[in-house]
Amino acid sequence: MLARSSAAADSLTRPANRGPATGPKARAIGGGFDLQVAVRLRAAFARSRHSMLIADDHRRWVTANAAACELLGIAPEEVCWHTMDDFTPMSERSRLMEQWAQFLSSGEAEGHYQLYVAGRDPFPVEVGTIANVLPARHLVLFIPSDAGSTVEQSTAALVGEWRALMEQRKGRLTLGVS
Repeated sequence: MLARSSAAADSLTRPANRGPATGPKARAIGGGFDLQVAVRLRAAFARSRHSMLIADDHRRWVTANAAACELLGIAPEEVCWHTMDDFTPMSERSRLMEQWAQFLSSGEAEGHYQLYVAGRDPFPVEVGTIANVLPARHLVLFIPSDAGSTVEQSTAALVGEWRALMEQRKGRLTLGVS
């Protein structure tokens, strides 16, 4: 397998002392990129004790927090070498493609999932997904079923914060405020 650039691991957001973003991501979200929102999202992502990953439209992992790396048994720099399929039992992969297409259409999904990690038997997790938390970037949350919580209970505050930040950003773009 070809190694992807380690810069991909920082593609959720990367604060920099530059002017307004003008690249493809900025154009995709209406001509502006709110760095303050991006930094707050990155901080919430990084500090979460729950396994959180960002995937692209093709189920490739873009970045993951420390909890996800631990759950999946991979180093942070290896995240971008993997896809969701790599952690799905072979018997479930055709169903995964269907479910991912439905998720991209609906924008959200929750349910149960069998996670396959090398060296372990597949184990159940609850999965929650939110499409397009950033353009063409999708949040995936894994919570082991034996953790005593559910996706809904464990992530309600975080998801609420993300949605409020995204609405705030949309409002600024609509009003032309930066």
